[in-house]
Amino acid sequence: MGYLMYVSIAGAAANLALIGLLLFIYGTSYQKIRTSFTLGLMVFAALFLIQNSVTLYSYLTMMPLYAAGLELHVALFTLAQTVGLGALVVTTWK
Repeated sequence: MGYLMYVSIAGAAANLALIGLLLFIYGTSYQKIRTSFTLGLMVFAALFLIQNSVTLYSYLTMMPLYAAGLELHVALFTLAQTVGLGALVVTTWK
């Protein structure tokens, strides 16, 4: 088990924080402007939060089962998601 799984865990934790921030922003927007679009964004973010929670749990509990050759792919996928969510948060915040 290499350090890349710890990178994946950190990325998944960051994803949860970013999604939580998105939910806060969308919730604030929904209180001001009650549109189905904003509600849809909140549902999407909530489901994404559940998916990332399960992902983090699986990384933490099944880390020893990941093959060494798979760790780089898992880390890259998680970090790409983190960068994408970061861009979405910055765009949404403005």
